[in-house]
Amino acid sequence: MTTLDTIAMTRHIRDALYEQIKDLSPAERLAFYHRKAQAAHLALGITIQPIEPGEPNPTTVPTIPDRQP
Repeated sequence: MTTLDTIAMTRHIRDALYEQIKDLSPAERLAFYHRKAQAAHLALGITIQPIEPGEPNPTTVPTIPDRQP
């Protein structure tokens, strides 16, 4: 029986990602994540309509109801 060491796998993935982004600026990191997300969406056949900055789409933005004391 084979075992899967999920902790080691997670650490390996995290460390490899860190090596790719460690010298990037925050803006470059954001662009990196956007490119990765676009590639994943393309591979899965998912199309996403971009939301313009400053104009959130109320149907997709989660809201947190006010708590009553």
